[in-house]
Amino acid sequence: TRPTVMQKAIAPSQLAYYLDRGYDRVSGFVHRAGELSHLTTPAQLHDALGLSYPGSPFAPDADEIYVLRWPAHRPSLYRIPYGGQNESAMRAMEGWVIERPPFRGNGFAPGESSDVVAEFKVDSARLPHGAQLWRIGADGTERVVAELDTDSVTWRRLGEA
Repeated sequence: TRPTVMQKAIAPSQLAYYLDRGYDRVSGFVHRAGELSHLTTPAQLHDALGLSYPGSPFAPDADEIYVLRWPAHRPSLYRIPYGGQNESAMRAMEGWVIERPPFRGNGFAPGESSDVVAEFKVDSARLPHGAQLWRIGADGTERVVAELDTDSVTWRRLGEA
């Protein structure tokens, strides 16, 4: 069987770490790319993934959003983040994660849309060879911007960047 392709939205401030410095890790909340394929604009992803938390680097009216996509060769690295916003809420869920709002702790993204998106948490996993950085535009277009070459630990830019 083929590994599940995962996806993570990347804050604009993190782009240079990947593209210019060869950063090859992913941390935090991630989602199955297949469950997000019908979300074709930054606004749709923003609403479905709950990216409107205080201090969020993601704007619902952004012209673009960048996402990482990669095959999850080791599924055990991606755990369902049961928990809560404090210790008692975490214990009530018999969970292991405490996160700030809008975290729900029930294994689903805290979106504001009608989409139900499974959520996983990963702690600094190395991205595999061929992982891709995608640009999704407000007009619904998407394209691969760069691909990870783990031999040289660089992101090879594809087409215009």
